[in-house]
Amino acid sequence: MIKRYLAVFGVAIMAISVLQGCGAPEEYVGMETIVETSQKRVPKWVKKPPKPSRKYYYFVGQEDGKTRSDVYAYQRAIAEISSFLNTRAETFYSQKETSDGLDTLSKYRENYIQMVSNSSIRGALRKERYMEKVKKTVVNGHDRFFRHYVLVAISKKDLKASEERTLTQQLNEAKATDPAAADVLLGIRDMIQQTVVDD
Repeated sequence: MIKRYLAVFGVAIMAISVLQGCGAPEEYVGMETIVETSQKRVPKWVKKPPKPSRKYYYFVGQEDGKTRSDVYAYQRAIAEISSFLNTRAETFYSQKETSDGLDTLSKYRENYIQMVSNSSIRGALRKERYMEKVKKTVVNGHDRFFRHYVLVAISKKDLKASEERTLTQQLNEAKATDPAAADVLLGIRDMIQQTVVDD
């Protein structure tokens, strides 16, 4: 009887030890715990922004804040759009500057970036949003804040139309005052027209 009691007691002690080992992890400064989410599952685009689709380029903005508003996350996504368009413009213009030996296109490039960016940002589509309420362990206790993610898209078709429209305008202005630049701008417009956009 005593042996049976000791065996049962031993199993109980082992079970308690295992359960204690499987408990919540010990807190440390900087530890974050998600206490609330806007959806049951984290959307895939939060961890890995989607690749361009047939119709859209996608951009993700993330921001932490004290309110449930995701306005700053949206602004971060808009900043990503601006960076993308800036890089795209640099690619188009630098290819033609290098091949044609012209370094006078900077004013056209800057104007192009501003015009196309303004147009694309106005047409940006807020596709999805996701929010987490986070509890973060700090030295004196806990800090609570919201982490916002916003998925924004711009239309490939609209972007191409805006680029062509801007370059046509620049081309018309350059023809009268800067024929060499006009030739280069024509080449850039041709490059853009050759890019494929699915409807």
